[in-house]
Amino acid sequence: MGRQLHAYLAPTALPDAAALQRALDALQLGLELRGAWPPAGPTAELPLSLYGQDACVQVDLQAAPHWPEGVPCEVDVATLELMLALRWSGGPREHLAALALAAALAEGAQAQVLEPECRLAVGPSALQTVAREIRDEQL
Repeated sequence: MGRQLHAYLAPTALPDAAALQRALDALQLGLELRGAWPPAGPTAELPLSLYGQDACVQVDLQAAPHWPEGVPCEVDVATLELMLALRWSGGPREHLAALALAAALAEGAQAQVLEPECRLAVGPSALQTVAREIRDEQL
């Protein structure tokens, strides 16, 4: 998996900070929002805390390009008008934070998550599995 994920969603489904934190809490990965949500500008560094340690994810908020043809999607692609590009450094905390953020958006806001380099849709359970593996093996 590259160092970015794309979360496509309907603009009306973008959660506020409290709803996103509830979705993160439900994952039981110890991740807390520390910065403004949703991002104030098109590109922002989102500070998070993972078990009390800093874990930042870059969030690019933009109008969604078309969902890639041939990639399965669980919702009507016409509703996916917003895309959050989530990017992280090579550190395991940031990687886990980005995976958890994508999983929380998928679970709480019905976001469709795409691994753009491979053009693969990634479901919330797969995102959570990888995040837990990182937590258990690298943190």
